Amino acid sequence: LDKADAEKLVETAHTICPYSNATRGNVDVTTTIA
Repeated sequence: LDKADAEKLVETAHTICPYSNATRGNVDVTTTIA
């Protein structure tokens, strides 16, 4: 994947992830593409 596609994929996954939904607003999250 190129970086733009990877960032889009990670953002989408973060939006629908049950763990992200449970902690949204309570835990600061930073995603990084390596």
